[in-house]
Amino acid sequence: MKRLLFVAIIGMTALGLCKSLRPSGEALRENRRRRQGHSFVQAADWQSRPLQARIRELAISRDKTHVAEVLEVLQHEGVYTRALAAVAAGRLAAHEARGRLREISQRREPDGFAARVALARLAAESGGGNCSLKVRNFLSALGISIQQINDLAGERSTSTETRALREIADLIAQANRLGERTSAVERQFLIEADYAAMLKVELSKMKHNERIAYLINNIRTLRPTHDRSYDAQALADEGQAALPAVVEALRDIHSRKVTKWEINNPMPGNGDRHLIFALQCIGDRRALSVLQEFVDQPGKMPWSGRRDEFVESYARGAMKSVKEGTKHCIAPDY
Repeated sequence: MKRLLFVAIIGMTALGLCKSLRPSGEALRENRRRRQGHSFVQAADWQSRPLQARIRELAISRDKTHVAEVLEVLQHEGVYTRALAAVAAGRLAAHEARGRLREISQRREPDGFAARVALARLAAESGGGNCSLKVRNFLSALGISIQQINDLAGERSTSTETRALREIADLIAQANRLGERTSAVERQFLIEADYAAMLKVELSKMKHNERIAYLINNIRTLRPTHDRSYDAQALADEGQAALPAVVEALRDIHSRKVTKWEINNPMPGNGDRHLIFALQCIGDRRALSVLQEFVDQPGKMPWSGRRDEFVESYARGAMKSVKEGTKHCIAPDY
């Protein structure tokens, strides 16, 4: 009898504990609202891809006459769109954005990480000096060490460490374009830990035509991992000057695809997907004819021999963007 009573008491206690641990109705509703809010933010970012392309263009141009555009986008509802605007504000030396950047920097979201890095970039640019001094000022303002960056950068593209490494790579690239020697700064960091950072530094040491040829070769010959997205974005960043070479490469790929299978290629096509993405970001109507060729005859998928509906879909999407005059970046976050 005592044993049964003991078991009953334990059972009732466990049941009460389970009920106390179970989220209340209000808690469940709050979690649901958060999930819905997150979905809404993601949708807001997806719908703002042309705006993201514009912000990236402004950051690359270093044209401070468009700072007002960046300040406006810092109020955007999309987390990733705000993050891109924060990066642009830092690179444009938009000191007018400090107040808003401080607000955003309190968030534990990608835009918060980006805002903290942007504030450090503003501090680095304010101090002037050579690349080495700017990097030191940047690290001091961000409150992060070289060791921390080398230990953690590259693990997540949105982390503070990865964003810091990419910003340092941008400082190095900027110095390289000005003819400054940066090898001493480069040796302090494991820049190769993040492909986007490494690519930016490598490209800054090349001439215009060399960059275009290098990127097309990467896209066509290296494994089709996410790194190729950064190659495609960098290629698109070269603008209309890259168009003839991209079209020529796509026509060569297309002629091969419609005559035989590329059986040694583990993914559909042989770089066509990322070259099409580059054309979508460049946004030049002269690309429509080659895109139409991939819509009409996208080739076959190596593993099944069926029509390559993936590449056909990418080509259709690119044609739609070009016709509408809306540029879409494939990797705007570096």
